[in-house]
Amino acid sequence: MFPALRRGVLAALVARERTGRGQRVATTLYHANLFAQILQVLTKTGVPRGFLPLKMIGTPFMGSWLCCDGRYVYLHITLPAHNARILELLEEHGHAEEVRRLRAVLSPATQRDPSQVKSIAEAKKLRRIYERIFLTRSADDWEALLGKELCCIKVRTIDEWVRDSIAAGMSDACELEDPLFGPLLAPGPAVSSAERPPRLAPRRLEPGALEALLARWEAAPPPAERPATVAALAHPLEGIRVLDLSRVIAGPCAARVLAELGADVLSLQSPTGLDWALSFHLLFNAGKRSATLDSTSDEGKRKLLAIADAFAPHALIQNYRHLEISRAIGVDPEAMRARFPGLVYTHLNAYGNQGVWRDRPGFEQVVQAVSGIQLTYGRGERPRLLPTPVIDIGSGLLGAFATLLGLYHRERTGEGFFATTHLTRMAVLFQLEFIARGQRERCLARAEGRARFEPGREIVAGIVKTRDGRACLAGPRAELVRCLGALGVEERERGDPIAAAARVLRRGRLAEWQESLARQGLAERIGIIAAPRIRRLCDEIRGEAGGPPLVRKRAYPGCAVPLTFVGNPLRLSRTPLVEVAPPPLRGQHTREVLALCGEELPEGAGVSPYPKNKPLLLWLLTVLRWGYFAWRSGNI
Repeated sequence: MFPALRRGVLAALVARERTGRGQRVATTLYHANLFAQILQVLTKTGVPRGFLPLKMIGTPFMGSWLCCDGRYVYLHITLPAHNARILELLEEHGHAEEVRRLRAVLSPATQRDPSQVKSIAEAKKLRRIYERIFLTRSADDWEALLGKELCCIKVRTIDEWVRDSIAAGMSDACELEDPLFGPLLAPGPAVSSAERPPRLAPRRLEPGALEALLARWEAAPPPAERPATVAALAHPLEGIRVLDLSRVIAGPCAARVLAELGADVLSLQSPTGLDWALSFHLLFNAGKRSATLDSTSDEGKRKLLAIADAFAPHALIQNYRHLEISRAIGVDPEAMRARFPGLVYTHLNAYGNQGVWRDRPGFEQVVQAVSGIQLTYGRGERPRLLPTPVIDIGSGLLGAFATLLGLYHRERTGEGFFATTHLTRMAVLFQLEFIARGQRERCLARAEGRARFEPGREIVAGIVKTRDGRACLAGPRAELVRCLGALGVEERERGDPIAAAARVLRRGRLAEWQESLARQGLAERIGIIAAPRIRRLCDEIRGEAGGPPLVRKRAYPGCAVPLTFVGNPLRLSRTPLVEVAPPPLRGQHTREVLALCGEELPEGAGVSPYPKNKPLLLWLLTVLRWGYFAWRSGNI
């Protein structure tokens, strides 16, 4: 909720700079969390039958592999070029015989799209060969051998990643000298900018510091009135043009937020026939115009710059692996801001632009593995993929925040702005609880009695089952332990109160347990509420009254049936968000956009149609078979 509010406040500040008028900004944690699950909404409420997401999860080219030291590496080589390159590297480093076997198994269809292996039989054969290969070296050795060119990294804990990222010169975390606890590991800045470098400082504990701050605010004169640049705005970013050169999730998500805030967003992407890329287009290119262009050739680069000149963007978003790629194309920050001096330029990538990891490739799944999320989700045993792209979406929302910071700076100064954020930075922010847990005992020891931690006050939570469905249980540890005692649970079984409660709660209905808490006087301290499935949750939110509908069925261009659309949860009182249209077909506006640089194309040029729907029975059978295979393989 708070990140959504920060974006809303920034959008309102941009609008205030333009109109001179403030407004109210609101959202709810309930609705913001639904937006974070937008991929689950698509897959669980009616994904088109042409898409087979479980088939991608089952591919042997995306998953964890046990190494000879008992640690795991995570491999993600689902792009054809990456899949071809790993064979070359393995052959160069003493695995020629295994590579010969891999080439004998690989079908032409799998080589064209490794994310969609042709058959389960082929996937099993490939998996057996790769199992033998990765058992020949340690996880560190494999990361050193393959990781600089390909997504192959040692699976780490969050504590390991914090230490390794600092040692690598990255900005994911830093050490601050806390006045009470001494040296303390803390997350780095959420976004960075050369124009306005972030400042990280320890907290201040001087007596009266808060009161003094409030007194300064009270005594400060009101901000001087600024002349309005526009008489009125229908939406916060009305009239702002955004060139979106990003792909997959994080960058497109950032640009979609700007479209919902009223910006005119042009998405310009490379042509692709990869089904998984098209499924993300369904989610994150709503409200944009969409064109495709191959910018790898000299002619393509020329057209890209001609389109940019004609479009004259106020902001640009890209998520190339590193800035050298953008320089090769001619759309790096320096070149684009020379063309457009007031440009707000936002770059998102996997590992940032500082440190030895900056040039490495990375995807959501890889960052989950390197930052500790997969081990946490796997309860410290075998790594498990958290089946929702929370890091990608969170990074996209940070990218929108960074762009809004730049637009606010631009409105106030007329100057351009270069901002960055990256996936591992978001992964660290997601795991603050675990970072704090790892430092707690050391910090308390340093405090020498000046601070104490009371374990009984720690809030614990988890998903449990009751007789009528799943529920979320949360509350202070001591209160939960006391409640379990009243229910007859023996003291020796209360060490993990959530696990103990799970064994008890399955014997009754949710309403009965809620009434029991009320009778014990614990209803204000312990919460237990239904944890509905995505489909039911969408139905409940769809039925809510007031404001633009957050969830509804809508017709999507190129899709035979309506799909569930999830809107942005922000509410602004004076300049509301746009009710954006569902995404056009990928490349639908290629002809009109290429006309900006004088190119005449036939109708339908550049369009990537969605895969054709398969017969229902065949589709269900394929999903079940690949889902079971992915589960047995340990990918989910």
